Amino acid sequence: MGALNDDRLGLVRALIETAPDSAVRDLELALRAETGGPLAAVRALVRTELSERAVRDVVVAPVSPLCAPRADGFKQALFPSSLLPRLWKAMQVLEPKAVAVVASMLTLATDDHLPPQCDEICTSAAAAIRAGRPETEAIVRLLEDFRPGAAAQFAGYLELAPLARGAIRRLPAWLRGMTGEHAAAVRLLFKDADAIAPDASPRLLEMLLGQVAEPWTLLRVISAITNRAGDRYLSSSELSEFCERVMADMERHVGVLRTMDYDVGPSAGVAAGKALGLAIAEIIEFEECLDLNKEGPWGQRVGKLKGALSNLTEGYLKKCAKIVADALPTQAVRVGGVNLRAEPRLDQAPDVRHLRRALTSLAFYDSSRKFVSQGGYGVVHAKVGEEVTHRLDSYVEDIIAMLNAGDAPEPAHAYAYLEAVAALMALLHDEKSAQIVRRRAAALQAAANLGPAAEKLQA
Repeated sequence: MGALNDDRLGLVRALIETAPDSAVRDLELALRAETGGPLAAVRALVRTELSERAVRDVVVAPVSPLCAPRADGFKQALFPSSLLPRLWKAMQVLEPKAVAVVASMLTLATDDHLPPQCDEICTSAAAAIRAGRPETEAIVRLLEDFRPGAAAQFAGYLELAPLARGAIRRLPAWLRGMTGEHAAAVRLLFKDADAIAPDASPRLLEMLLGQVAEPWTLLRVISAITNRAGDRYLSSSELSEFCERVMADMERHVGVLRTMDYDVGPSAGVAAGKALGLAIAEIIEFEECLDLNKEGPWGQRVGKLKGALSNLTEGYLKKCAKIVADALPTQAVRVGGVNLRAEPRLDQAPDVRHLRRALTSLAFYDSSRKFVSQGGYGVVHAKVGEEVTHRLDSYVEDIIAMLNAGDAPEPAHAYAYLEAVAALMALLHDEKSAQIVRRRAAALQAAANLGPAAEKLQA
């Protein structure tokens, strides 16, 4: 294979420039051993691209999260992912000296001491987009095709990059504890943003959203800006849109909880438990950060959501024992000719559907245990746990007694039920509890397989 000519290298370069970061890193690893030969030129292109992206990522850090949807589904301002490569090309043409300075200082810079040229590059690009300069023609065309008016919107975000960069650095401390000093700094920051543009505050908040894993925690910033204003005031302010998004996210999580399908399997229970935890966290944040009025626009909705969470969660928990009982059938047997007692019914294999429903129910029980105290469902959760634990323990002991006595009509079914109980135990308690059941079942099977020798061992 001969060396690649300039035309082919140009094609390769174009592909590398448009590839996602993960693909470029994987390619660099694959070509690491290529010190010579026809692929050496490709390896050099990849290394150059990675170096440029390292610089780009620092310069455009305040706006880069706006070019990819959030993994958690929370609504955000969004621009096309292909924007960043085009933006960086334009920045290199508009401010080549500033880009060179940032590249040269990058290894020495820290988050607290980034070169001021990072902000200069962003503001220069914003001005070029607004002015329609030739260097940004491809950017404007891409943005306007994506959404009419998006070019001006994105320029507005770039203009706020200097303020956002400093705010991002201080944001973790603000969210950990909004002291009086922190609140004053937040108010000053957003006042400075409004001096840049009258509608800048929501955009700055949007840029901070891209930096947090838990969107609702930004309500602490809104609370600081407004001195914990009431929902009647906030619902008519420029910050209401973000609050509405948090409210819509609560409703989305309650919807996931409401539509939990037992027949899907444990994944449905886990998803419902996660949704419960997220909804509770958002409700708590809403109540702590805003002065909600029971008759206010958001106070009423929060009250209804809390009622829905309570009804759904307690309903699922209270059904748990019955659903588990359906998966572990019993039959009434006469003891001593008079009394009746329930013992495991082992004439048939476990019903797959009933077992799936039980696993889903206990998956919800397990995934919700971290949140029930915060939601006020701790007592119900504990009571259900005790009831189901008693049933599972009794079922295991009864099956083992029947196997030891030779009373199990179908031993294979008995062992299948022990495995089913072990799977349920893992969700109700932990994997250690499940392993205890499995070890006891394995010991019984081993003894049964030994035949007459088992009696000698037991003796």
